[in-house]
Amino acid sequence: MSKHNKSGERPDGNKHDPPVSGKLEIERSEYDKLCASAKELGELKDAFLRKAADLDNMRKRLVREKEEFVKFANERLMKDLLPVIDNLERALLAAGHTEGDNAHPIISGVDLVRKQFINYLKDHGLTKIDAVGKPFDPSLHEAVSQRESKDCPDQTVLEEIEGGYLLHGRLLRPAKVIISKKPASQDQTRDGGGQGEAGGEYLEENGYDDEA
Repeated sequence: MSKHNKSGERPDGNKHDPPVSGKLEIERSEYDKLCASAKELGELKDAFLRKAADLDNMRKRLVREKEEFVKFANERLMKDLLPVIDNLERALLAAGHTEGDNAHPIISGVDLVRKQFINYLKDHGLTKIDAVGKPFDPSLHEAVSQRESKDCPDQTVLEEIEGGYLLHGRLLRPAKVIISKKPASQDQTRDGGGQGEAGGEYLEENGYDDEA
């Protein structure tokens, strides 16, 4: 016979069975299996997170490499075009052209072509190195000669023989320059006739002689 009456109440007045008290008991072998499964799940999660991180790093590296490739895809072409700029500048120099001089229409036309050409290359990341009057920097300049100067500090770029250029901040071609050195009397007084540090050492290592 049911312990519940028609109204659903127990004889003792409670409408529902009391909750079961106590802990759930399982065998030791089942407990060990659960622990092993939890440990394995944790290891799999860690492995998944590591693989996800590696995949994300690879994706970022591929994006960087693609951007670098696009930036410098025309590096060789840019370098091959630099002599064109050099020859245009030499032609203007030989004609005695100065900035703002529009006396001769042909010379002015050549200068206009040079400026347009340089501006076009600038749009593609080309930048000319500002060399004259700057301290000698072996990472940007190639010293081809030295000249004594009383007016400029030692190892200063006095003259640019050939322009240097950067492509997106990376050296494309160093500027070939003439750099200053102390007059001979100052050399002997200060350091016994030494050639200077950065520029002199560079010239000696690369077989260049001082300018006569």
